[in-house]
Amino acid sequence: MLKMAQVHVLRHLVLGQGRSQRSVAKELGISRNTVARYLDDNVTAGVRVVKEPRKRPVYDKVKAAVFGLMDEAKVTQKQRLTSPRVHELLQEQGIETSDRTIRRAMREYRRVQAETAVPLEFLPGEHAEVDFFEVVVILNGVRQKAWMFLIRLMHSGRDFARLYHWQDQAAFLDGHVRAFAHFGGVPMKMVYDNLKPAVQRVLTGSERELNARFLAMVTHYAYTPRFARPRRGSDKGGVESRGKNIRLQHLTPIPEADSLQVINEQLLARLDARMATTPRRRGEPTIAELWEVERKALLPLPEVPHSPGIYREKTVDGKAQVRVKGARYSVPSRWKKLQVRVWLYADELHIVHDGETILHPRQPGDGSHIWYPHYLEELAGSPRPSSRSPTS
Repeated sequence: MLKMAQVHVLRHLVLGQGRSQRSVAKELGISRNTVARYLDDNVTAGVRVVKEPRKRPVYDKVKAAVFGLMDEAKVTQKQRLTSPRVHELLQEQGIETSDRTIRRAMREYRRVQAETAVPLEFLPGEHAEVDFFEVVVILNGVRQKAWMFLIRLMHSGRDFARLYHWQDQAAFLDGHVRAFAHFGGVPMKMVYDNLKPAVQRVLTGSERELNARFLAMVTHYAYTPRFARPRRGSDKGGVESRGKNIRLQHLTPIPEADSLQVINEQLLARLDARMATTPRRRGEPTIAELWEVERKALLPLPEVPHSPGIYREKTVDGKAQVRVKGARYSVPSRWKKLQVRVWLYADELHIVHDGETILHPRQPGDGSHIWYPHYLEELAGSPRPSSRSPTS
């Protein structure tokens, strides 16, 4: 194949100076057929004309064998076929070839098996994605781990994020209720990982056995949950990418405050401010403009919000304490050995008995919250040591 400069000279000598094809071919040291071909206006210089694919019988044989091995092999992520191992297996079958050919066949196999990414367009109010992300905060001078709950509306790109001390079902449900109230509506479909607060068991294909408390919330707000395939982050790539960006854009440097509530207020204010000023892509409407369209398409909120508490029945121990998720909480001493009802929320605990409710701030698994007025009767009636000196 001639270079562009050679083709220019060739065409100039023949078409510009009127020289014969034979003399030009002799002068340039090329075939007369080559001269004739590049004089054809349908031939583009620098582009190889391929009439039919070149036959590669050796590679085709190796490729078929490699594809067969890759299809039949029982492997894991850490115990997978490598090109040296495939080379050995092919030699056992009597097929001799080079490592380079095997690697090329394996690359072709992975290319064929790779999933094609389909660009998605989301209708207003149709689709949202949900996830938790681990973050670090500083509370009262102490660095500690927290969990960011994030819902992203995929049409407008509007976000709701809130930090929690724990990644459990109480925080999961609380995040939904707060997000729906903040948006003023509910998306039609929401996509999740197969996380325990939502999924009791993964069944065949897209079928899931839902957690009872999660199902109650879904029923209350009347939207449709969807679940990503296991180990396929691309099924909800929008929220995956946005969660990482929020950590970098709004939680770096590490936020510091007296309480998580202060950080949450600052974070939500920054996200809402971004909505009004930052376009999703250059030349397209801003998030605020897209949100005005999406807001009208959301499902309406029910008259009464869903209660995000987790209900449990517990027995008070002999110390007039109730243990919930490893933490200990006091109740009036007269409740000892009685059955009580417990509502566990993201930030607090309600203990109910006989129409009376005791509220406690939620504690970590090894913590406790003991309110000593619960033991006033015992403290008032307990014997005190005498102030007189003992007699000899």
